[in-house]
Amino acid sequence: MFKYKHLFLFSICITLITSGFAQQIDKRSFVWYFGTKAGLSFHTNPPTPLTDGGMESYEGCASICDTNGNILFYSEGSRVYNKNHVIMQNGGGLLGNIGSAQTATAIPYPGNNNLYYLFTIDANGSVNGLRYSVIDMSLDNGNGAVTSVKNQLLYNDAIEKISAVKHKNDRDFWVIVQQRSSNNYRTYLINPTGIMPAVISTVGSVSSGWYMLKASPQGNKVATNHASIKQVSVFDFDNETGILSNPIVLNLPNSVNEIFGLEFSPNGKVLYSGNYNGTRPLYQWNLEAGTETDIRASRTVLDSGSNYGLGGLQLAPDGKIYIAREGKQYLSVINNPNEVGISCDFQEIGISLAGRNSRYCLPTVIQSSVRDPIIVKEYDADFSFYPNDKDLCYGDTVFFNAIGDSLEDVSFAIDNKILFGDSVFYVFNMPGVFEVIMAARVSGMLAGEPNIVKNQNVTVFGLTEKILPIDTSFCENVTIEISSTSFNSIEWTPNTYIGSSITSNITENIFLKVSDQNGCAFYDSIYVFKHPKPIIDFLTDTVCVGEVNSFSSLSTVDSGYITEYNWILPDNSVLTGVTATHTFLNAGEFTIGHFVESSFGCIDTAFKINVLKVLEEPTVDFVFEKEIQGFSEIISFTNKTKGSPFTSLLWTFDKFGTSEENNPILEINESTKFIVRLEIVDSMGCEGFAEKEIIVSLGSEIHLPNAFSPNGDNKNEVFKPIGIPFPFKYQMEVFNRWGELLFVTNDINVGWDGTYMGNDVTEGIYIYKISLVDYNGKHISKKGNFTLVR
Repeated sequence: MFKYKHLFLFSICITLITSGFAQQIDKRSFVWYFGTKAGLSFHTNPPTPLTDGGMESYEGCASICDTNGNILFYSEGSRVYNKNHVIMQNGGGLLGNIGSAQTATAIPYPGNNNLYYLFTIDANGSVNGLRYSVIDMSLDNGNGAVTSVKNQLLYNDAIEKISAVKHKNDRDFWVIVQQRSSNNYRTYLINPTGIMPAVISTVGSVSSGWYMLKASPQGNKVATNHASIKQVSVFDFDNETGILSNPIVLNLPNSVNEIFGLEFSPNGKVLYSGNYNGTRPLYQWNLEAGTETDIRASRTVLDSGSNYGLGGLQLAPDGKIYIAREGKQYLSVINNPNEVGISCDFQEIGISLAGRNSRYCLPTVIQSSVRDPIIVKEYDADFSFYPNDKDLCYGDTVFFNAIGDSLEDVSFAIDNKILFGDSVFYVFNMPGVFEVIMAARVSGMLAGEPNIVKNQNVTVFGLTEKILPIDTSFCENVTIEISSTSFNSIEWTPNTYIGSSITSNITENIFLKVSDQNGCAFYDSIYVFKHPKPIIDFLTDTVCVGEVNSFSSLSTVDSGYITEYNWILPDNSVLTGVTATHTFLNAGEFTIGHFVESSFGCIDTAFKINVLKVLEEPTVDFVFEKEIQGFSEIISFTNKTKGSPFTSLLWTFDKFGTSEENNPILEINESTKFIVRLEIVDSMGCEGFAEKEIIVSLGSEIHLPNAFSPNGDNKNEVFKPIGIPFPFKYQMEVFNRWGELLFVTNDINVGWDGTYMGNDVTEGIYIYKISLVDYNGKHISKKGNFTLVR
């Protein structure tokens, strides 16, 4: 929690402190991944085998680090793996080829520290040719991703050779490839504006030329092998114009099938080659032997290699050349490649791969990053600081003193600041692990010798993070917890609070002082604000059963506004809205709950007991008695309504009018049927009604026609009685002259249509018989005959 690494070597510090170095160490090639999940780290000497790789490379591959030597990504031409050894986002489906000896190479995008080019090249001049993709290391949380610029075709007639050379301006790059079955070499300038059109050099031998093309670390020479004609060519290279010139042809013995691996020494003056096929020799040429003839004559066989094959050769940051060994769990090595002859010290088993297997090739790298390492003369100088016998807390003053004889121009780089002098002091205002760098010179040092640079880490304790949460607001209670409990003491203000977790229920400022195990004190505070709860109130009304009840909220809140209104009914169902309605189907007194929430999330709920009254409707009923007087029927109505006293009533007698009397009498002088309705309003305002049907029958005379003609002319088509007023029971029968029953009905509205069993009967005389009981209980019967005429 207390240690934070600070990086201080910004460009101004580097310039002031390391003035005198001939060049800065380029660490872009410090980590290699190759073969069957094999790898090497050149951050140590000897290099450390790596077993965390995710790639299986049959032949060519590429690795690249940032300038500090941290791996960024690596590829075998078809996939790109990020620093976590998984396929990078959009990193699959590249158009390189695992059978290509130099299937991929990676270079930084000039002028943009986040972008990188990844060039891929197909095997043996196949159709995919030379392509490029752009990788953005700022994507995927710093793990990098292949952008939409992917598999862009640059040249489709390239053979499987590629090399990258730093431009003379030390910013841009040249990418060099050879045209298939040709002596044309194409160099592409990569600058901040993109990839420029190719510069074409027609030089040297014509060949298919697969396998390797290498540039010297100094960028002034290029070598390539011509597998099809058993030659190696060496060219001068102008890293300002991109032109290849002055070829030197190095022929191989007839016993050698072809050359595979190729590499320059760190000083660029010695060339090495080897092969995995045939007699498998390892050759060396001295490129400074003299004339072209002398250079050819300088060829030295370092090892016949009869029992093993030599794969690709690659110069490493430690100044040695490593050689891939297909299927082996080690690499061969040339320990002193600048030396001519056997003193270069070739070793078959040079470095173990910790159980991983080499394949045919090692990663292509930017050759300028593996030139001769700089030898720095050591001088006896250092510095001390005090207090250093106790843990430091930020805010303490620390003194730094240079140690050494005859020191001059002493400076200290501390936390991005440069302090000059043999003895300086500094106050650290933040905790962390600080790298302090001293630079000095010794009296008598030559102008070209670099400064003496010493560094030590100073650990300053304390906290950089808030240990309390940020200021907050709440509705009820708020719990405040310290982010860590590993403190020797905890002091709260107000001092009523105790422990690492407290609860507040008021608006207040709370202060905290803690001391860690190193004795460093830290202060923090938090402001907590309590939002008021809503104040609940509401109205409802009194209604009768079946009427709509209304609810209206009168709730308020002192801070913010109310965002949610809910109503809780007796059956636990919920209504929403500032107002709401509901219809109760039963009478009674009901409890209603009201729930509201404010814009700050504060809530309150209240229930009002029996606040809502639903009143019973009056039970309306009436009876009536009928009496015949002469040619009229007298009907007496009696109100039988129960319940609260009623304030109004109304009788409705259909076409016979209305009455507001309690027990009215109605005289009817015609046979009829009608509805009587009694409406009551009680003293509580509740309404009720009752309806009944009244039938008046004033006579039972039966009239029948003496003939009918069912002939389809819609006139007198059926035989039935007329003038029978509303019989209570009714039956009509029709017989032929022989007493056979032809028709019977109990419906006064249905007559005989002159058919029997679906067939028309003949014209003639027929007999009817009618019997009925009217609504006054009188039995009536009648019979006779009639004529059917067609």
